[in-house]
Amino acid sequence: RQIKTAVTILGDLGIPVAAGSALNLFELPDTQLLLSIFRIIQHPHDAVMISHTMLDSRSGIAPLVAHRYLYETNARTLSVATLIESQEPSIHAWGERLSAWITLAQSADAYQLIQNIGEELLLKLATDDQTLRRQVEIIRTLLHLAMAYVEKGARTLGDFMIYIERLIQYGEDIPLAVFDAEQGVRVLTLHGSKGLEFDSVWIAHMDE
Repeated sequence: RQIKTAVTILGDLGIPVAAGSALNLFELPDTQLLLSIFRIIQHPHDAVMISHTMLDSRSGIAPLVAHRYLYETNARTLSVATLIESQEPSIHAWGERLSAWITLAQSADAYQLIQNIGEELLLKLATDDQTLRRQVEIIRTLLHLAMAYVEKGARTLGDFMIYIERLIQYGEDIPLAVFDAEQGVRVLTLHGSKGLEFDSVWIAHMDE
């Protein structure tokens, strides 16, 4: 928790961070959005996941529109199909995109889905170089996980998501495959440090 806070503060100050070991793949909002999409592909009636994606700006749905729709819709009936039936253009369009990805999953393996959905949902909507770079790093890391899993003989999205859910359940810390991971300030726990590898060390929260 303190590592995440330190990384955020340094980033806000414009100080480069060697983030190779500081950023956990599963804690990043972009990763969580992709995983929500993958869960919806498997379970098109998952009201919780559908709600999460609707409230993300990349769904193309204005926040007030999404909140009003979710308030007025019975959670038990919320599904990709009900989004498509909506008369609200942005909600209908999001339902159509989800439906298209569900169709794609019938012929594509996990690796291809990560590539296609990652590019469409993240890369094409990136607004600046820093955001694009982080999203490429997220997709790279997921592709590395998918490639390793495919080599074990499992190719479907369902098999891959079982693997991912297990990693999350066990609290596995998957570092992000970042570019220039060693450039900048290293943010570590005491356990992660060898002790004498740095010229200068700042220890946070010593007064606590």
